[in-house]
Amino acid sequence: MGRVMMMKHGQDTSEATKHTSITVRLPANMVAALDRFIAQQDGDTSRAETIAGIVRAWAIDNGFAHRDEDGEEGLRPEELNAANDD
Repeated sequence: MGRVMMMKHGQDTSEATKHTSITVRLPANMVAALDRFIAQQDGDTSRAETIAGIVRAWAIDNGFAHRDEDGEEGLRPEELNAANDD
């Protein structure tokens, strides 16, 4: 997976203010792994912000979103081609 970009607490960007809340249930070992990841990154990011960053990186890496999008839907796999590969 590519680099995970996370926002600091209180960081206000247009992308950060457009969101939908969801509930995610994780087993204890995955929460522990998430906490270790947060500590390794900077230790100042919430679990929710970290999960959002992980999902964003996954969506970009797999062609479902673009780095410069503000959360709008990315290209569908059948729409991907050499001309829109960045």
